[in-house]
Amino acid sequence: MRSFLTIEKECTHETIVKKSRFICSLKPICELKEGIIFLKEVKKKYADATHNCYSILGLPESNEEKTSDDGEPAGTGGLPIKNILVQNELRGIACIVTRYFGGIKLGASGLSSAYANSVVESLARVSVVEMIWSEIFDVILSYSEAIEATNRLQKEKIVCLGSQYFEKVKVKFGIPSEKKDVFYRIMEDITSGKVNMEICSKQYLGYRREINESDFIKKSQK
Repeated sequence: MRSFLTIEKECTHETIVKKSRFICSLKPICELKEGIIFLKEVKKKYADATHNCYSILGLPESNEEKTSDDGEPAGTGGLPIKNILVQNELRGIACIVTRYFGGIKLGASGLSSAYANSVVESLARVSVVEMIWSEIFDVILSYSEAIEATNRLQKEKIVCLGSQYFEKVKVKFGIPSEKKDVFYRIMEDITSGKVNMEICSKQYLGYRREINESDFIKKSQK
């Protein structure tokens, strides 16, 4: 199955370690250049910050990524950020950790830990979604068939993306490859074998996962 994990929406969270402020900014992205734009926005927002370390990971099939320590000792900023994202199997994500130096040096180990923990705490505050490559179908149904189809497919975790109401109803469904047989069977059953549908596109669709803070902490300590 073609899929990956990412976050549902943007998040910003601040932690303080020995008077240094670490502000983690997260955003789901579809391509590397989108992450670069987000990085520029964060740098502009925190223009007076000491460092903006980051890791930007594109979609799995692109293998695009960009990581930087932004002036911190080599391997103490960008790499710890990337490691947390990779260990938690996240892709399609931009993560920038902004640091305001508080006057107390943390040392290489302390810096790495502070950057990593900033990401862990931020991830614990967002919903994680599994993005699954899906085929988008337009299906023409009667009003009663549309209601039945939506209810039955919802139980199979098949997403209804919207409906248009005319003499009949055009319903748009997102179907992961592993659910196609179930989808066809239900459509055939509801329409007595006279289903009227077509594939209109293919795209990633998100399905929320329940992950708590302890999951991220445990993975970050592997």
